[in-house]
Amino acid sequence: MYLDILSLGKTTIELIRRRMKRKKELNSDIVDLEYAEKVVIARYKEGLSVDLEVAKRLIELRKEVSDNEECLLYIDARNLVSITKEARKYVASDEGQENLKATAILTDSSFLRILSNFLIRIDLKKESSRLPIKMFKSESEALNWLKQFK
Repeated sequence: MYLDILSLGKTTIELIRRRMKRKKELNSDIVDLEYAEKVVIARYKEGLSVDLEVAKRLIELRKEVSDNEECLLYIDARNLVSITKEARKYVASDEGQENLKATAILTDSSFLRILSNFLIRIDLKKESSRLPIKMFKSESEALNWLKQFK
């Protein structure tokens, strides 16, 4: 479909430019990130194992793509192989959750979802976190859940 920009009004063109500027992407060897409208979308790379060093890097990349602004986080964790206790603890810390309003995590395993929800609750209680976080089996459910925190 051909879009004739000349026939669009000045307001429409400005709106398109602002939206294009707001969307930001950042790709690395461990994650692909997208940021638009205060939502970071993180898609872990195939076979990702998260230890403390990788967890710190993931947080740094999230902060970079969001320009360190307060945001919602959607993680596609279907390629996640493992995460260490130290990494979970760091992610649950104030530093790991800085500038986050809520986090939705996509997994394709019911067992992993149940286990992760259990472990997340334990780690978050230890760190006195109030960050809303939930596991999902569908991307649309996860993104719809995040909308309530905008």
